[in-house]
Amino acid sequence: MIFSLKKVYKFTVLITLICSFFVAAEPQNIQGAKVELKCFVELYGGKETIHFATVNRQNVKVFEQQLLGSKVLTSVAKGKQKIYKVNECVPLTEKFNSAHARQIDEETVR
Repeated sequence: MIFSLKKVYKFTVLITLICSFFVAAEPQNIQGAKVELKCFVELYGGKETIHFATVNRQNVKVFEQQLLGSKVLTSVAKGKQKIYKVNECVPLTEKFNSAHARQIDEETVR
């Protein structure tokens, strides 16, 4: 079998394009992916509630720190309330580790 240089070149270019497409597409999917979380938080004044959020997958680890001191809408008051403490954050479909958090989560209207 004799391959012409032109056919080998075309084949090499084709394989390079295909590979570069998959390599370039992968990081965009990971970076752009969103994750839905629910966080068991304590508000200033002592009230506890569940806060729901959608964040970038890459920001999940720092999200709890970002929530501290931020004002969010809650079902326990008309206006925004400031978050005093973040006890636990989990993906929306998972259960909290704390039994108290699970109870509040069950009582929370979605």
